[in-house]
Amino acid sequence: MTLIEKPAETNIYLNDLIARRYSPRAFDPNKSIEHDKLLSILEAARWAASSSNLQPWRFIVAPKENETEFNKILSVIKEGNIPWAKNAGVLMIGVINKYRRPDVLNRHASHDLGAAIGQMVLQALEHDIYVRQMGGFFPDKAREVYNIPEEFEAYTAIAFGYKTSDLSHLTDAHREREMAQRERQPMESFVFNGDWEQTADFLK
Repeated sequence: MTLIEKPAETNIYLNDLIARRYSPRAFDPNKSIEHDKLLSILEAARWAASSSNLQPWRFIVAPKENETEFNKILSVIKEGNIPWAKNAGVLMIGVINKYRRPDVLNRHASHDLGAAIGQMVLQALEHDIYVRQMGGFFPDKAREVYNIPEEFEAYTAIAFGYKTSDLSHLTDAHREREMAQRERQPMESFVFNGDWEQTADFLK
């Protein structure tokens, strides 16, 4: 079987990495992520934009070859994600610093974490490494397992890995989703001007 590809179907120009990006669950359990490529991915996060250059992101990182740390992250992932997440080459927990200063919340922190992860996703794709993010994990358990201070919040779990054409490790539901075509809302549904939910005039 050949690897599944799901390029964006659009008549508008997209950068190739953006067009190729999707979030698979079918990771090759036999392929680790090389050290230099992992550093490249993390370096992409380091150079992401952030409000007031606060860089509020933190990443707990577990390469698969470090079995103890890898299983530690698996222990805070919800059961439904474990059958595929355990095949990833690297697992991470994305964490934010919730405060600009000790008494001032940083309301942009989660946005900035997302920007950093977005750059990591594209840098990973340059190495043919794919990424799936998970809301399906236990933030409170992550806090306990990793002794995360109160001013920080575990926000997302992230799996990085090389794709595989073997879907046998997936549940029937996940296999169906893996094979399904990508769908996106039309631009008219989220790009406005003039008034709320009034289609932008340049799209008409």
